[in-house]
Order: sequence, then C-alpha cells, then structure tokens
Amino acid sequence: MSVNLTDCVFQENMATLDGGAVESYFGSPVMTNCLFYDNLSATGDGGAIKNYKGSPLIINCTVADNGATGLLSGYPEIHACVFARNEIGIISATMRSVCHGWGFKE
Repeated sequence: MSVNLTDCVFQENMATLDGGAVESYFGSPVMTNCLFYDNLSATGDGGAIKNYKGSPLIINCTVADNGATGLLSGYPEIHACVFARNEIGIISATMRSVCHGWGFKE
C-alpha cells in the first residue's frame, strides 16, 4: 500500500537517522505539489525523502535546502520538479544520472 501526499509542506524537520521529512520502506509513495524545505537527516540518508526498495513518484514538487550526511539513492520517477541547494554526502550512480545539475552538491 502506498500513500498519496498532495499540496503538503515539509519544513524544518529532522531525523536522527534516515528521512528528514519522509521515510518509506518497500512502498511507492506519490508526492504531488509538495514543498520539501530545510529538512535534515543528521546521520543518515535522505535529507528530505528516504525511500528503500520502492519507486516513489514525485510530481511538481520543490525540494530545496535539505541536507543529509549519507547516501541519496533509490529509483524515483520525477516529473516537473525543482531541486535547489540540497547537500548530501554521496550520490549513488543511479541518482547521479537523474540528479546531475539539479541542485545537489556532494
């Protein structure tokens, strides 16, 4: 079962491990028209969104000024989104091709 998130704002959230704003395991959440701003994963993966073994669908969202010390990975399907000034520790090869030039810096 997957959750649908529409017109949501996730701002100034912090996780001590993974998923500063949203964490999903084995799911495929759909996020539409959402703002992910200034979220943090203090010691893990996914400053804004952590997804493990699922395929999130991210549509028309803004993901900005989020941070993680770990890995940005997964297999998201992304449409018409804005990514700006996000900081992460490592980008996986899969995500590197998806996020190249999208506002992520290692």
